[in-house]
Amino acid sequence: FQDKIKVIPPLIDEELFNQVKNNGIELNANRDILKLVFTGTLYSKLRNPVSLLDLLEEANGSINKKIEMHFYGLTNDFRISELKEYNYSVFFHGEVDKQEVIKQQISADVLVNIGNSTHYQLPSKIVDYAITGKPILNISSLIEDSSSRFLESYKNSKTVCLKGVINKNEVSEVVSFLNSQRLLSLKEVEEFIHPHRVQQISKAYNELLR
Repeated sequence: FQDKIKVIPPLIDEELFNQVKNNGIELNANRDILKLVFTGTLYSKLRNPVSLLDLLEEANGSINKKIEMHFYGLTNDFRISELKEYNYSVFFHGEVDKQEVIKQQISADVLVNIGNSTHYQLPSKIVDYAITGKPILNISSLIEDSSSRFLESYKNSKTVCLKGVINKNEVSEVVSFLNSQRLLSLKEVEEFIHPHRVQQISKAYNELLR
């Protein structure tokens, strides 16, 4: 049946892309704060942030700036009250509207993705993250999860697969990534997101109907 299955790539947020294209984006190089932003839904089993938070705790002492980790979106059955205390700032802002999501993605120093605990489901926001050209820290619980594969050709990302005790190499790689921020050029962004533009997605669906 494989020859009968066609995968259509996710569609980018054209509103966000136009905002980036028209206004540009810059890194907040002069701030004392390193603002990490996750936008999306959390769950206790499917998309749990504890491994991410523990990793940042291990990296915290070696980061050049003060870490702030911001979560925007529903937390569902994930219990914030049961989190341990961290030596950096963690904020759960709850559900916000689309304009606030775009604002926070643009204002972030680093965008964070927590991969699903499945091989096949790609979080739609990961495509929008790429629009900004900003660093993307991808935390996975599976080797070669869907997000990891998607980001392989995105030149400003770091994937860490956390499946147990966090080791020194993982911490060192994250520290290096967070301390050496860069921003992709608009040309690099346009090349990466091209298959996800409206015109390309429409073309793919039209070909299915032939």
